[in-house]
Amino acid sequence: MKENIFITGATGFVGTGIIQGLADEGFQITASYRHIRGILRKNIAWVQADLTDTENDLKRHLDSSSTLIHNAAVIPKTRTPEELRLLQLTNIDLTERLFDTAIACGIKRIIFTSGFNVIQKPLPSIITEESPTEVYEDPYAFSKIQGENYLKQKASQHNIAYSIFRISSPVSFSLEQMPQTVIRQWIEKSLKNENLKIHGSGGRTQDFVSLHDVAEAYKNCLIRGGSGLFNIASGTQLSMLELATLITQRFNNRFLHDEPDTNENIHWNISIAKAMKELGYSPQYSSKECIVQLLKRIK
Repeated sequence: MKENIFITGATGFVGTGIIQGLADEGFQITASYRHIRGILRKNIAWVQADLTDTENDLKRHLDSSSTLIHNAAVIPKTRTPEELRLLQLTNIDLTERLFDTAIACGIKRIIFTSGFNVIQKPLPSIITEESPTEVYEDPYAFSKIQGENYLKQKASQHNIAYSIFRISSPVSFSLEQMPQTVIRQWIEKSLKNENLKIHGSGGRTQDFVSLHDVAEAYKNCLIRGGSGLFNIASGTQLSMLELATLITQRFNNRFLHDEPDTNENIHWNISIAKAMKELGYSPQYSSKECIVQLLKRIK
């Protein structure tokens, strides 16, 4: 029997992909939820837990787990005092208490989900784990860097294994699961036979990574024991022009060039060499193939 994993944020977009992949691999999973449980499997135990009550509600579950995957976070839509307060309470205060409680319970490994919004602009030509970070104007990015640094500090003090996964732009092959990013927005417009608008020439690029490959990274980390900071991406780029072309070819609508894009020169060229070497990470889908697979499954 494989080790027991406790995961927060298990009903979210990325969390759902992670637990599905780990459950398929045979891991015993305890997954927290607030309102509605996620996928049902024999090796997934769903617990309705208050993540703010680390002393009571979570301690009993952490006591019986060997690994914590902390995926829960809030992404503020605005910067109102209320939303910023919730971000502080959830992404920073809760995260630090959760790590402290997990370590006190004897957790052997902690995996923390982070993102690339922490990378300093303008972007370097190649984004590695050593690329400079800058979060002063982005409260969400600041909260992620706080979590990364706190975990590094505590892992060093208590000699426990840790991994930080910075995930690029994840893609599900189910449109219903996709968040309201440009991919879903453009597909939904295309389903209504509306034209798409591209800012500028469409030269801005993104690195899209499949949820399947994200889950593989977590699985490999648990099996191989890689430790440290890792870029989890497809390692390939897709421009907005290429994205619009793929979508309009599928739905026979058109795209038009709109006002200039202030982010025209942003190119997310992410190196995954470290994850490939230390985790055996080998993404199955390129950025383009992620979109192709999603489009193929739309009726």
